[in-house]
Amino acid sequence: MTEMRDTRTSRRRFLRDAGAATAGAAAASSIAVLLDDGTRVAREVVYTTAGNYDIAKFGAVPDDATHGVAEAIDAAVRDGGGVVHVPTGTWRISGPVEVPSNVTVRGAGVLGSTLRFDGAGGIVHARGVSGATLEQFTVEGAGLSYPAGASYCIVRRLRIRDAPGTALSIEGVVDRLYVDDVNVESAGAHGVDVATRDATSLFVSALSVGGFGRGGVAGEPCGLQLRARAHVSQVHVEPVGRGQVGIAFGPGSEYSTLTNWFVGLDGGLALRGDDRPGVQIGPGSAR
Repeated sequence: MTEMRDTRTSRRRFLRDAGAATAGAAAASSIAVLLDDGTRVAREVVYTTAGNYDIAKFGAVPDDATHGVAEAIDAAVRDGGGVVHVPTGTWRISGPVEVPSNVTVRGAGVLGSTLRFDGAGGIVHARGVSGATLEQFTVEGAGLSYPAGASYCIVRRLRIRDAPGTALSIEGVVDRLYVDDVNVESAGAHGVDVATRDATSLFVSALSVGGFGRGGVAGEPCGLQLRARAHVSQVHVEPVGRGQVGIAFGPGSEYSTLTNWFVGLDGGLALRGDDRPGVQIGPGSAR
């Protein structure tokens, strides 16, 4: 295995190579990552999506999908990874759903498939998760969290609504996490909180956050709070009320980039910490 010598990864190249790996019917022992300087390196991550595991075939019914979802995920893990399919409809979940490495949870679109969490729950990942993907469904009544050691994970075309706490929380060391086309409609605390100072290659694009900070949070609730170096583009945060911040750059976010952004103000603050060393603010506006 070639040692990884750089953390600068092109977003499109990362998704292209990871997508090619996940599309194969056979397991792969590594994936190729092309760095911006043209260097190709290998990463020991197994992506296997040969199987498609429909939660309905594992006993999930709209009123109680908890065990069916868990059984479908377990079956995918036993086979080395796969796609867990969430059909059209609203599926009620009574506890947390853990998505392990090399598993994709895919719905029929944010307007088609909904996982509705009743009580404590949410989508969680085990420490050190790698190669997990969430896409094309709505999460209602809970949030998502990524723990220390997460790598090569993708969240795309997802809607999160009525999360009692932070809608998307990224904690600990994160290596290559891609968040694309995510819509946060309501959150009790922050919209997206990157609560780590050791992230590499964290990409956020096409993020929309509204209705955050509704449940009370210590300090100022933020639509997007960065405490790690990240590359952020196409962000819309609105409304930002009194005592709230649209986009905040905290300790660890030095040398982050922000482009194509808009913050709709309703008595709050558009940006905070944007004067940190190396932070680059591109075209955008607040009003």
